Amino acid sequence: MARTDDSPEHSRGAVGFTFGVLQADAVPGPILVEVMAVLGFSEPTTRQLLARMLRQRHLERRRVGRVSVYRLSGGYLERWSRLRHGDAPPAWSGAFHVVVHDIPERLRGRRERLLAAAARAGFGQPRPGLLIGLTEPGFVERPTADAAGMIEAGLLSLDPDAARRMAATAWSLPARAADLHRAAAALERLLDGFAAGPRPEGADALRLMFAAGMIAGSPRYSAPALPPELLPADWPAQRVQDLLHHAIERLTPPVGEYLYGRLAVSPHAGLIEGGWWPPASSHR
Repeated sequence: MARTDDSPEHSRGAVGFTFGVLQADAVPGPILVEVMAVLGFSEPTTRQLLARMLRQRHLERRRVGRVSVYRLSGGYLERWSRLRHGDAPPAWSGAFHVVVHDIPERLRGRRERLLAAAARAGFGQPRPGLLIGLTEPGFVERPTADAAGMIEAGLLSLDPDAARRMAATAWSLPARAADLHRAAAALERLLDGFAAGPRPEGADALRLMFAAGMIAGSPRYSAPALPPELLPADWPAQRVQDLLHHAIERLTPPVGEYLYGRLAVSPHAGLIEGGWWPPASSHR
């Protein structure tokens, strides 16, 4: 069995990868367990992970007889949709949407909830007490200025150079660029490995595709969806995506053959919804 990273992000990524490689909307539990085993996760680990993701509302489940059929949901579905289909950034209007806040320490929980909601909405923080984003701050229900603290929303117009400097600080762009360069180097090494030997086949090809997806898709390497006007001229995100697409192109034929062979003998494959398997199975 292949060794795996034991981080929650890695194991959740394997679930998302299984949906992605099948291009499926719904996958039965036994097939998730089977594919995850090939990626190096034991059956108890996978079942515990699925139960945890249900509690966190990253998954939804319905029962078909004694079999659970799962769908991605909530913020996790949004994330994997962005990774699968791309994430077009909002247009740059010349101004940031801003949220200015001053919440006392005794209400730290309120402040942390505000910051978490802002992060989910794609806002960055150039300095404490100031959040900036490219869309309306829907997470702010109404401005307040009372004993519970101050929260105000508005617009901040900046010249292009000042906007780029503020974006670099708010979204830690230099550190993200360094991570993206490391991701590109890791993908280049993976592709060099393809060129140095025979074409990967079967389970090895599936594991390599998962490794490539985790390199490019990990939050450590993820890039904010910012318009090009706010990014450095040599922003490396596209390079990472190009290398990932190259790896996927090389691995898709052997991975497809391998998964088709596994699904063709599975009693649960008929419960897969969406993706390439239902039409493929109808022509067997």
